[in-house]
Amino acid sequence: INGTKIIQVNTGWAMKIISEIVISELAIDSSLQLLAHLADRAGNEIDGEVTWRVSSGTYDSATGMWMPSVIGSSELVATWFELETIVTMNIVAGAPSQLLFLEDLITQSGTHLQIDPILVDSLGNTMDISLAGQLFWDVEDGSISSSGDYIASQPGRWNLSINSSSGANGSTTVKVLPG
Repeated sequence: INGTKIIQVNTGWAMKIISEIVISELAIDSSLQLLAHLADRAGNEIDGEVTWRVSSGTYDSATGMWMPSVIGSSELVATWFELETIVTMNIVAGAPSQLLFLEDLITQSGTHLQIDPILVDSLGNTMDISLAGQLFWDVEDGSISSSGDYIASQPGRWNLSINSSSGANGSTTVKVLPG
């Protein structure tokens, strides 16, 4: 005896939320689409709307896009009724943007002055100077080494600029007093 019987298998009740976020680190000047789906105990995808809440930053529920606002750890929480899945995201500084000089640069002619720029991203977050890449200095008067050792020459106020292989740049003036 041979026969065929058609059996329809339906998905079960949602037992877990599966996050579709595959990264754990994000630059602060980036955004991320928050995606997750429901699954039954066998892992079958189930229809249902997962909602998100975030510990920091801005989340647009219409587009599903999240933009972080602080460097450090942020929690992204996917929920559906009593189910919850937490994704921890490490937020790091963005792309190098500017090289800043925080103090007034004053020295005497004939002396050395170590100049140490500060690298920041587009939101002003401080970054390790090594992320700037190679530094290229230019000074109107005197000389400067690739490591920022300025040797003052003539008295006056001189323009100093710095560029980097990362694209970050900056400028300031150095005041040289008579020696």
